[in-house]
Amino acid sequence: MTRKTWLGLSLALGGLLAMTAPQAALAEGAPPPSHVERPKIAARIVADTTSIAPGQSFRLGIQFKMDPHWHMYWQNAGETGLPTRITFHAGDGFDFQAIQWPVPERFVDKIGGVSFGYTDEVVLWSTVRAPDELLEGSQVDLTADASWLVCDENCIPGKAALGLTLPVQAAAEGADTKSDDHPLFERYAARAPGSAAPEGLSVEAATSPPEGVRAGEPFTTVLTLKDAGGAALGLASDPAAAFLPRPADGLKVGQVVAEAQGGGLVVTVKGEASATEEQQGAFVEGVLQLKRGDDIVAFETRFDVPRRAGSVAAAPTVAAPTAAEEAKTATLSSGADLCAGVAGADHEASTGLGGFWIALLFAFVGGIILNAMPCVLPVLSLKVLSLVEQNGSDRKVIWRHGLVYTAGVLVSFAVMAAILLAIKTGGWAFQFQDPTFVAVFVAIVFAFALSLFGVYEITLPGTTRIEGAVASKHGYMSSFTYGVFAVLLGTPCTAPFLGPAMTYAFTQSGVELVVLLLTVGLGLAFPFLLLARFPQWQRLLPKPGPWLETFKKAMGFLLVGTAIFLLSTFAAQVSRDALISYLTFLAVLALALWIYGHWASFMREPRTRAIASVVAVAVTVGAAVTLVSVEAPAERQGPILSGGISWLDFDQVDVKALASEGHTVFIDFTAEWCTTCKVNEHVALDDDRVRAAFKRYHITPVKADFTRHKPEIAAWLERFNEPSVPLYVMLPAGQPDKPIKLPTLLSSDDVIAAVCDAGPSKVQTASADAR
Repeated sequence: MTRKTWLGLSLALGGLLAMTAPQAALAEGAPPPSHVERPKIAARIVADTTSIAPGQSFRLGIQFKMDPHWHMYWQNAGETGLPTRITFHAGDGFDFQAIQWPVPERFVDKIGGVSFGYTDEVVLWSTVRAPDELLEGSQVDLTADASWLVCDENCIPGKAALGLTLPVQAAAEGADTKSDDHPLFERYAARAPGSAAPEGLSVEAATSPPEGVRAGEPFTTVLTLKDAGGAALGLASDPAAAFLPRPADGLKVGQVVAEAQGGGLVVTVKGEASATEEQQGAFVEGVLQLKRGDDIVAFETRFDVPRRAGSVAAAPTVAAPTAAEEAKTATLSSGADLCAGVAGADHEASTGLGGFWIALLFAFVGGIILNAMPCVLPVLSLKVLSLVEQNGSDRKVIWRHGLVYTAGVLVSFAVMAAILLAIKTGGWAFQFQDPTFVAVFVAIVFAFALSLFGVYEITLPGTTRIEGAVASKHGYMSSFTYGVFAVLLGTPCTAPFLGPAMTYAFTQSGVELVVLLLTVGLGLAFPFLLLARFPQWQRLLPKPGPWLETFKKAMGFLLVGTAIFLLSTFAAQVSRDALISYLTFLAVLALALWIYGHWASFMREPRTRAIASVVAVAVTVGAAVTLVSVEAPAERQGPILSGGISWLDFDQVDVKALASEGHTVFIDFTAEWCTTCKVNEHVALDDDRVRAAFKRYHITPVKADFTRHKPEIAAWLERFNEPSVPLYVMLPAGQPDKPIKLPTLLSSDDVIAAVCDAGPSKVQTASADAR
């Protein structure tokens, strides 16, 4: 057996062991990590003891740490979030009590949505009783499954499996088994609400209507708090946070108003019974927090809201607060204002035809502008003048010559379009996902800009002789030939400006590519055609002079801007080192073109021109070989921040799985080279209303970057019959096979309409209590 074969077998065996080792570890019950880092949040499983004693109790929890300005949610998230969920696991016989939740904060977003949660840090825990029959000297694996939503102006869902192993030791008198995390539990235990009202504090509840509420009917409960010892009661903070409701079956709490009265505290809770559920004996639970003397107290409370059979025909809204109430609290927003007038819109009503007509207009105007270039303007006026002199005042003959000239220009552009169409459909990498093509194109545009600045001149061999021969004849064939060669003769000036036109044309369909190029040709021929129809207007043509050189240099700056735009695409496709090397190549290219322009002009001796040309080519090729690299950038980690929204990376998530799990997913298929994408990002996505809608409906935004070609993204584009980006798709929660496609030309109303039609995420919101 050869050494090469041994090496192959060794690698195969090593790979097999690498793949099976994790499975073996899981099969043996090894716990998951005790600490994980997720976008904008970290989670760690903690215990208040270093060992477990049979029959004794201890505390097991998870410490969450959020980045500044980010928050996670309480067991009742409110209107704009998702509850945090935790489930603890251990061996048989372990008894987990209900999860303990410190008193949360109350948040109000920009559009009035209310939520409850935690900032900076929080510990959520359960008290655990170990079974009596634990074997001393053994070890116990404690695990936890947690899921959460962490938000600032936008939201990122997350989940983790955590594990901790503790030894079993019999309780010894005087032994200290407190862990380093014991003070952490004590600190957050002090922030947890009491299980009942403190001694001496009474709570009386009166609900209206007293006979009970029907389905869809509002209710009002007034809680009156008094202290038997005479201590003054007051507000702990925000009046609307005096009562923090927990989730209630069949009942929805809306507005909370609190006011100190006569040494006591009156808390008014307004809500509504579910319009679809008719339950008898329903109740509301929550946390009351208030100021008692100089102390802040918080405790659990519960009041009944009796239900009765029947329903109201049209459920009225909760009564509007009085002016005094508005000064104490903020009304919970229902979200109707967000979706009013936009839900149910025809998401694909907008088409790209408007954009194509605009492109045609620019193509035509651009063709006209090309006539003002130094290579075209002088010969244009000379040709018209020669026609007038040759044919006297016969305007019909001059007009026919104009039509034939226009035909020659259009035929030239048609041939050009056919060649480009063959290249495009032939599969050559003439697309901006290819960094090699982008690098070549940037270099060409940069070189053309240097030409306009006068560093060197583009001169086609033999063009001077061709121009003289064509201009000396005046037959119809001469005019047709002149139209053909007008494109060729103008190449030194028009070529730099045809580059951006080709850039756009290559992103369109074959028919649109041909139409666009013919429109450019029509624009180029239009002034000649106009002067052939009205020869007397020839005197209005500006006279050639020094101003043409100034104009040409000014146009050079437009090409520099084009090169910078394309360079931003290249920067997104390659690594930082590759970008720096490429910028160095452009500097060397400029030096090579300066050598060519200075020593290879026709004023130099043939030998000098030859040497300069060889040196310029050698410098360019050598720099390209040694400096140009298309090394891919390092794989992006974590969320993508764009337009004030934190996006998940399409390459790192399964969007269909997210939707199947209950998340409403918005996918932005984009690319750095896509101008329409950039406009949509600025106009539609970077919008406060869109960010608020994403947060309220807890939409999961995903960015699919097509700057470099990726087969999976290409498959999505093909599925929706889109030749390229942009593409915007909303996947409703639980319905990944019923996508909503948004318009190509996007507005913020389009996005909000899709959010409202898709609906919020429907991730399970069952109690996080451990069982």
